[in-house]
Amino acid sequence: MNDPIHTQLSLIKQLFPKHEKWIEQLYNQNPDFKGLCDDYYSCVLHLQKFRKEFADKVDSIKEYENVQKVLEDEMREFISE
Repeated sequence: MNDPIHTQLSLIKQLFPKHEKWIEQLYNQNPDFKGLCDDYYSCVLHLQKFRKEFADKVDSIKEYENVQKVLEDEMREFISE
């Protein structure tokens, strides 16, 4: 089962493995707890997305830093002549 609710509950249960049954009961009966779970799941998804985007940007930053160094070295050669 990969439906969002199952995935969400699995995530919460992983955080509190000794309380799986209580988590299910709270989730199904307490709208405040369900809201917390919804918010937590959304937060985790956004963090995963931002981490991936940041990782991609770090690679780009490193590439541009390398190009910057090469260009500076080339300019230094011209200036030194």
